[in-house]
Amino acid sequence: MNLDELEEESYKAIKKLITGFCLKEVVSEYVVNEDGKKVLAKQKITKKAVPPSTDILKMLYNKNNENATNFNDWTDAELEKEKQRLLKLIKKGENNEYRAN
Repeated sequence: MNLDELEEESYKAIKKLITGFCLKEVVSEYVVNEDGKKVLAKQKITKKAVPPSTDILKMLYNKNNENATNFNDWTDAELEKEKQRLLKLIKKGENNEYRAN
């Protein structure tokens, strides 16, 4: 199965894993007042950055390339160059078929 065959929802999920994303977590604490109603006492909002998953990149790379190489021997510059190449392919796919909303 290649990216063209994935449903749009699956494609968006994989794209998030490949590019990384931010999470917003809201923790709300309520107390009950004299009237018996819940009242917001505290609310904490935290944002967390989730980095790209290199495992997903490796999986896609190995699946799409019969002559896949071992990434352990690659330098940081080579890995960054390959990452940029893959991100360009993803953007090209978005521009052609998939429209992220």
